[in-house]
Amino acid sequence: MTAPAKSKAKVEVAAPVAAKPAPARSRKVAVKADDLKRISGVGPKLEQVLNGRGIQRFADIAAWSDADIVRIDAELGFDGRIRRDDWVGQAKALLPKGRS
Repeated sequence: MTAPAKSKAKVEVAAPVAAKPAPARSRKVAVKADDLKRISGVGPKLEQVLNGRGIQRFADIAAWSDADIVRIDAELGFDGRIRRDDWVGQAKALLPKGRS
């Protein structure tokens, strides 16, 4: 018997493909921002400013303390506008039933 003939063709070996890790799932589900423009005195630009500060939900505003109102009012230069327009009261009224 003769030895099998060796093939001269090159065999390409595919490089190992690193599996992409699945995106990490956080326990907190991304929550859609509320339309803060529904609060009287909040327009599109102000909504962007508030969203940029992490204020995206009616519940965020509804939970403001007096100190929060004073601080945010001063930071934004509103001269008492938040209290005059009663943003906290409006935000509470806009909360869906059963949510605080």
